[in-house]
Amino acid sequence: MKKVILAMTIVAVFAFTGAVMASPPVEPPFEGFEIVTDTIIECVGDVSEEENFSWHWNNDEAYADPGVGIDSGLPGSKYLGAGESEAKIAYTENFSSNNSFTEGTEETKIEKHFNADSHPDEGVENLVVTNHIGYTSNGADGSTAKLDEVVSVEVVSAGGGVVGGGLAGVLSLCPWNSTTAMTWPATNEGIAMGAKFSIPNIGIDSNPGYISYDSDAKANVTKYVSLAYEVLDTTRGSGTIQADMIARIYEGSDIYLPGPGTIVPALNSKMTYTESAKATGLFSVFNKSMLYKTVFEQPSPEPLTLDILQ
Repeated sequence: MKKVILAMTIVAVFAFTGAVMASPPVEPPFEGFEIVTDTIIECVGDVSEEENFSWHWNNDEAYADPGVGIDSGLPGSKYLGAGESEAKIAYTENFSSNNSFTEGTEETKIEKHFNADSHPDEGVENLVVTNHIGYTSNGADGSTAKLDEVVSVEVVSAGGGVVGGGLAGVLSLCPWNSTTAMTWPATNEGIAMGAKFSIPNIGIDSNPGYISYDSDAKANVTKYVSLAYEVLDTTRGSGTIQADMIARIYEGSDIYLPGPGTIVPALNSKMTYTESAKATGLFSVFNKSMLYKTVFEQPSPEPLTLDILQ
């Protein structure tokens, strides 16, 4: 009888690699907070509204080792411990307008709701912001309106790393690189979204510049990782308006590859995404909806090669 050697590759459903496909939720500290503010302004003259929110925390593994936790500036405090996750939610908004009083000048109107909650109810995000701005220039020199609004989410999970520099104040948590110690995150996500506008005293149609602007922002990390930002379709105006998004996702495993003087984690996936929408002139509709959320999949099974003799 002729011997047949058959090489087969089969999938063992019980053997998995250490891959992490997306960041898990990051549990909040034991003691938390809730911030709720509502702003209503109607004014002819100078108006300004500024808001800055930043929450940087790690999960409850922090108490297990004095060397873990977020970077406090003290020696040994800039690494995450095994099984630990670190997160950051940030929101900034700067609005200013000028409209000197003349007969018939319309009021600048602001209606804004801000809610940040470290322990929100089920189905509610950690950060919810709604913003409405109405402005019409009186045509005089210096009568302008400007807005810059940005919301971001960052997660470093299943490992640790050095807190480093960032991109203009956002996406500033640990970058993927090499290190002399096994303190690497298995996942590293940074997502930022926002919009800005600039309204001149006189538009390109020789009429006073104006805008009616509405936006919504929602961020969640403690129950799931997601970020949503929308400039609503009621937005119209004369001037310049822009909406942007950037996402930077690194996904790795708990497999570390030795190198000359370093230990580098296996990088399983790298995703970057940027987009920008901009309108300059007379815009009757400017609607931009942006969403990011993590998607969990079971890690890929480890392939096994068997020699079968017959």
